[in-house]
Amino acid sequence: MSQSFALHGQPLQVGISRRDITPANLEGLDPFAGTFARVHDHIHIRAMVVSNGSDTAAIVAADLIEVGDTRGLRSKIEEKTGIRADHVMIAPSHSHNTPRMGDVPAGAKARIPTQQSLRYSDEVAIKISDAIEEARASMTDAQMGISTIGVDVNVNREVYSQGSWGLGVNPDGDSEKKLTAICFRGDDQRIIAVLINYAVHSTIMLGIPELSGDLAGAVSRYVEHELGKNALAMWIPGVIGDQAPLFGLNGETGEDMDEDLRFAEDAVDAQSFIIGASVMRAIEGMHDWDKSAAISGTVDVVSVPCRKLPVPEGMEQRQVSEVELTLSTLLVGTVCLVGISGEVTTAIYRHLMREMPLRHVLVVSNANSRIGYLAGDESYDRHTQAADGCPIAKGHCESVIVRIASRQVGNLLRLATQVDEVESSSQSS
Repeated sequence: MSQSFALHGQPLQVGISRRDITPANLEGLDPFAGTFARVHDHIHIRAMVVSNGSDTAAIVAADLIEVGDTRGLRSKIEEKTGIRADHVMIAPSHSHNTPRMGDVPAGAKARIPTQQSLRYSDEVAIKISDAIEEARASMTDAQMGISTIGVDVNVNREVYSQGSWGLGVNPDGDSEKKLTAICFRGDDQRIIAVLINYAVHSTIMLGIPELSGDLAGAVSRYVEHELGKNALAMWIPGVIGDQAPLFGLNGETGEDMDEDLRFAEDAVDAQSFIIGASVMRAIEGMHDWDKSAAISGTVDVVSVPCRKLPVPEGMEQRQVSEVELTLSTLLVGTVCLVGISGEVTTAIYRHLMREMPLRHVLVVSNANSRIGYLAGDESYDRHTQAADGCPIAKGHCESVIVRIASRQVGNLLRLATQVDEVESSSQSS
């Protein structure tokens, strides 16, 4: 595990970049239907680089269903930009109407890549690297603010019916309603970028054979339109493993595709407005802005016992005894982004939050890699959707995530505290 830290007293700088990653050729890029029929709305990557003069981190929000193992890409980014590989977090929105990127670790349960998707992956990787380089070159002095707000646009989707667990709408199930906005503004008070962390699948359009950023993409577009002046709204998905949108197709289509499309578009518009307007309200409510912050990061790739899963048509799981779980933590000021390489469920999130010594700890699902669902211990015996899609053997998933993530956050906070003490002593002398 590698770590670093930076002095709190150094002024923050932020740079941003946006790249359109809408493919020119849609053949072989739909992870569910093979080929998209057309482009419904354009998809993008959004990159932000934040620095305090001593340390620098990069965050990429991507309109993609998943990113595979990013170790090679993050190493190339380090070579090209000087930003350490363990200070780079790539977060796919997990929209099910977007292509995948890269290849997942052995043992992961994933959609089978196509030749077209692998070529597209190479193109997107170059755009991510270029966007980070452009963002770093455009950095300007900035202030950082944090705000949370309750938003009721998600619902637990684990439903027990006729003797087994499946997907549906479970209003009595656990659901995290908190949305967190991390905002960066310039000295002129203009918003430069906002990170949006919320727990919901972008599956409203699933079943419509059209390329779309779905709910996550629509929220980003709404907020960027409201902010204006080329601001970035970056969706970094939260605890999505057992969370669906309140209203959506979620793959349940009928015989009338035109009617399905109308319903899905209305559902995207309505729910993205609620989330986007809530983000704007959260930004308006920010009163405390920091001009400096510690920045540090760490990444652990942990081998955990793997189990064989049922694999439906169109998916694969390469058989190995262990599967690699990636945990990536970025500390920026008083915020910790805990990236976990799978679709984290609410039970694991609740357990993790009980162990956290910091108020603003945000889980980012599918960050820097993806192996499948990540289910809480108790769900294995119930055979929930998430448990039956988790490639980690029972008794290892929840405990390993909580133990490693808690250690990462604790270590980064201790380093930041030590620097504060040294800095205060130096200033007083």
